[in-house]
Amino acid sequence: MVPGGDEIWGFPYIVLNGSESRSSVTFEYANQSDGVDHRTGERYPFYPIPDEAIWRPHLIQGGFPGNIDHRWDNDRHMLLVDGMNKQLYELDGVYFNQSQWRWEATSGAFFDLNSNAHRPEGWTSLTTAATCRPRVPTTLDGIMISSIQRFTS
Repeated sequence: MVPGGDEIWGFPYIVLNGSESRSSVTFEYANQSDGVDHRTGERYPFYPIPDEAIWRPHLIQGGFPGNIDHRWDNDRHMLLVDGMNKQLYELDGVYFNQSQWRWEATSGAFFDLNSNAHRPEGWTSLTTAATCRPRVPTTLDGIMISSIQRFTS
């Protein structure tokens, strides 16, 4: 936070413990998102989004809680870091639609930090640098990040 102000600098992320329940997300670009059966187009519980992201500010890029629709104002990325399983989930254009009681996003991606696997050819990476590899290992709250150099460009 900026001293004396409410503005947050940097990219917020949520550290998980590996036991969170999973949520389905409705995507604008489901054909390039993880958490969707690409044969049927059906979404399934995949993203470990904590319930507090619905109402708590500063867990999503831009600072507004999930239930405040500010998708027009910024990218609204949500980063979920599962330190126990060394996994990263990223949602872009995320919003919790209270009338439908569901999470919605432009797209979503999953990165297994134990692997060097890339997203399928031609799929969006959500951020232009999400699949870059580091020259040196990086830590994030004590979690060794060896597959992703940075989350956003």
